[in-house]
Amino acid sequence: MAAMLLVAAGAGFAVRSIPLGAGSALESAPEKPVRRTAVSARGRIQPVSEVIEIAAPPNDRIESIAVVEGDEVEKDALLARVESWGERLRDRDRIASVLSEARTRLAAETGLGAARAAEARNRVDRAEKLAPHDIASQEALVRIAEATLDFARGQQKRQTDLIDGKTGTIEEGERRKLAVRQAEEDLARARTALERLRSSTALELDLAREQLATVLASTERARAEITVDSTLRELALAEERLRLTELRAPCPGRILKVIAHPGESTGARAILRMADMRQMVVIAEIYETDARFVALGARARVTSPALPAELTGTVDRIGRVVARNAVMDIDPAADADARVVETRVRLESPDVASRFVNLQVTVHVPVDER
Repeated sequence: MAAMLLVAAGAGFAVRSIPLGAGSALESAPEKPVRRTAVSARGRIQPVSEVIEIAAPPNDRIESIAVVEGDEVEKDALLARVESWGERLRDRDRIASVLSEARTRLAAETGLGAARAAEARNRVDRAEKLAPHDIASQEALVRIAEATLDFARGQQKRQTDLIDGKTGTIEEGERRKLAVRQAEEDLARARTALERLRSSTALELDLAREQLATVLASTERARAEITVDSTLRELALAEERLRLTELRAPCPGRILKVIAHPGESTGARAILRMADMRQMVVIAEIYETDARFVALGARARVTSPALPAELTGTVDRIGRVVARNAVMDIDPAADADARVVETRVRLESPDVASRFVNLQVTVHVPVDER
């Protein structure tokens, strides 16, 4: 089989046949696959914690700002205060003073109640322990009086027998009768005293117990009237309100930008921006069609004309969401609406990168051939 080749010669055309065989010069050579060694993408340098915007509660004004751009601050360092800080501080101090007074009163009432309770318990103990001894002593007196009466009656009977036998005198008989009567009166008084002692002892014991209960109840009432717990809650609320008037650093970091100034209203925007610059990363926007070539742990190179030297890092996070690119190319002909996967590269030189927050860079990631 041959092909026809037209050759221009002068004003006419000449026709020449050239066979198309295996060694023909017109036979097309097979294309060699191009081996891809790296994926390149645009990215931006930022702190691993990202940039933190510090804002204040609305409806207030900035009183003072304690930092300037570039300051290194520790966690909980004071950044700024709003004008309500002084009022909240005075309110906190007032409640703290009320709490201190309440605690002092509570301690005094507790001590007084303990002393009164101890006194009332002593009365109860005395009524319970000493009264039985007093009653036993009085019962002994009653027994003596009974024995004395029995003796007097025996003497009277013997004297009566003597009088009946004409050997005793009437005068002696009257004395014996008087002795019996006196012994009866003594026994009656002893028995009355015993009954009174028993009754009074029971009453004193009941009264002592009632006094103890009254002391305990009055102490509890006094303690309840001293509002320590509610004052503690008020103090905690005042502390929280005071805390909201002071803006403090949520983490160690550097002040990147002071946005507002003293006297400006709060709530409309952030007061300042800060970030933890101890670890820097690059957020690379890998095209969706190239994301499959990137692997965790891959060593990446980061370049930019603004950097003093090429930076290196490691891919430590690959996104799972395809989104619109955020880093725009300076080339007006470049795609402004690319679909990308955000991939994070942890940099090995945070000191250099920390001077270029949000710098646009180019990231080169080796291709994972698998």
